[in-house]
Amino acid sequence: MKKVIFSILLILVITIRISSLEIKILSEKTIYKSKEPIIINVSIINNEENEIAVPVRFIPQDNYIRFIIVDPYGNRCEFKGYDTGTTVSDDDLIIMPPNSIITVPMDISSYYEMKRGAYGIKAYYYVSQNNKYGTPAWKGKLISNQVNIGIE
Repeated sequence: MKKVIFSILLILVITIRISSLEIKILSEKTIYKSKEPIIINVSIINNEENEIAVPVRFIPQDNYIRFIIVDPYGNRCEFKGYDTGTTVSDDDLIIMPPNSIITVPMDISSYYEMKRGAYGIKAYYYVSQNNKYGTPAWKGKLISNQVNIGIE
């Protein structure tokens, strides 16, 4: 019985820890005209009771943020930018107070090839390494909600 209770408590602690940081996206519109900027607001939410250092230099495919953009047939949109690796540094970090949100608007049409049609968009926030030289940063992978847009 004690093992069962301990296991349940351990699962609850792990679940709470995993959900302490989250990502949400929101499109400024549902329908865009061809060649119009497609603005997606990316929000990182700190649900912790403590401060947390997070990288927020968002350049798709380059620094910490990625988008998965899929048409109704399941085809992924091709990234058309330059993909480089990055190392976390203090210049990338912002200290988020407890229970806070930071939102960054991003024009994804500058980075992905999208033609007329309908699309489902998700973002994922991926930090694979900690800051080697300064403030310890959050490390992990978060996947956002999906937003649906159309291009006419």
